[in-house]
Amino acid sequence: MHTSPAALPQTVGLRARKRQQTLLALSDTALQLFARRGFDAVTIDDITDAVGVSRRTFFRYFPSKEAVFFARQEARLAAFEAHLASANADAALGANARVACVLPLDVVIAAVLEMAARYQAERDAVLASHAVLVAARGLAAADQQLDGRWEAAIVAALRPQLGELPAMVHAAAIIGTVRAGLRRWFAADASFDLVDFGQQAFACLAAGLPLGAPAALDPTSVAGAKLDAGATLHVEHAPRSL
Repeated sequence: MHTSPAALPQTVGLRARKRQQTLLALSDTALQLFARRGFDAVTIDDITDAVGVSRRTFFRYFPSKEAVFFARQEARLAAFEAHLASANADAALGANARVACVLPLDVVIAAVLEMAARYQAERDAVLASHAVLVAARGLAAADQQLDGRWEAAIVAALRPQLGELPAMVHAAAIIGTVRAGLRRWFAADASFDLVDFGQQAFACLAAGLPLGAPAALDPTSVAGAKLDAGATLHVEHAPRSL
């Protein structure tokens, strides 16, 4: 039977939607089970039985139980990378004069704040995922690797205009600000506006931290320091950890 050109996109669209629905059902159900029982106590069979699909179907979407847990994080990272790539492409083509003017840092920070808004919108799922991650030590290595990919995406976005070393330094500063904000947000049970907090945090980062002249310190005796109200640097003992 001949398929009309108009019908073909609709068929493809339906397939894509069905695939997306199955993917979301697997990831959402897995997270619910992990939150109730703990990551280690849940099997792939538990997930497929709850969704009503076969193990074969599960492995068409995810290579492992770890992969289904990180599905939402992977989706956020893909959206973040696409945002940066689109902004950089616009700047390179000169299609948008404003974007070209604000690149690279403003666009990166705007993309980070967009992710903060997604965290706000998915608050319950984000909190549940964080609780599972904290309790399951076996996920730490994969989480660290994913975290590194966020930083690498920022470096890649900044490198064309800043160069390698400045891009690395700026990316590390941005990611450090994100980590500090998320730690506070999770500790407060996500009770404050993460986007507003992020805007304030990045404003502090942009303003810089006037810590005084490093030349006033004796590098042979100073291991740590603090500031008093008058911004005078005082020597103290070295911290045991960062």
